[in-house]
Amino acid sequence: MKWMFKEDHSLEHRCVESAKICNKYPDRVPVIVEKVSGSQIVDIDKRKYLVPSDITVAQFMWIIRKRIQLPSEKAIFLFVDKTVPQSSICVHPPACIIHHTFTRPWEWTSCLRAFWDAGCGSAWLRSLNSGSIHI
Repeated sequence: MKWMFKEDHSLEHRCVESAKICNKYPDRVPVIVEKVSGSQIVDIDKRKYLVPSDITVAQFMWIIRKRIQLPSEKAIFLFVDKTVPQSSICVHPPACIIHHTFTRPWEWTSCLRAFWDAGCGSAWLRSLNSGSIHI
């Protein structure tokens, strides 16, 4: 899968931007949301989010559903490194973020271990029956 944000912005630029955001907003998690090409979901009007660190996966998914006005009969699933996280966990567990930010900067920076396509792998939302969204 190709992600426009990654294609439009070099790894160096993403690392610098991520570090600035994490320093300026330590209590928030920067998140990039993109629709998968070929998806039947309507385009989302905003792709950059600063998500409060204490928000749960379920709450974040509700924000995205509301933003794209996805009907309740359509399902959305969140995948982080090909794993479905528990809906009750918070977006930003600090110890995990700090560890990965400084030890595995090979993809972006992991200021966002949980969601943004940062240092520790990719995360994306998939909508059953209607396509996918990458975050």
